[in-house]
Amino acid sequence: MSDKPNVLVAGFFDMLHSGHVKFFGEASKFGELHVVIGSDENSVANKGKLPLESEEERKYMVESIKYVHKAHVPQSTSALNFTCVAEAIKPDYFVINEDGDTIEKREISEKLG
Repeated sequence: MSDKPNVLVAGFFDMLHSGHVKFFGEASKFGELHVVIGSDENSVANKGKLPLESEEERKYMVESIKYVHKAHVPQSTSALNFTCVAEAIKPDYFVINEDGDTIEKREISEKLG
């Protein structure tokens, strides 16, 4: 087990691009980076469409990025599907971008400490 802090980020990361990689690099500065990826079913439930790339493909690509310690694909269709991973790894940091900030995410972060 690493003595680095655990860091959590979440998203669909469909059509993975350099902005995602940059985001992972920035988040990984806080510690060991865990990435929660929305499943295909979660995309249908929350976005009304299948992602262009399958959850297996997105997980493979995300885990191939040097900044990422581990990628997780919860099967929850909740918009807050990252919660089960957060409860399991107990991240020290939950990093989100400005447009992903919600009251619900802040409440879960506070609840989990």
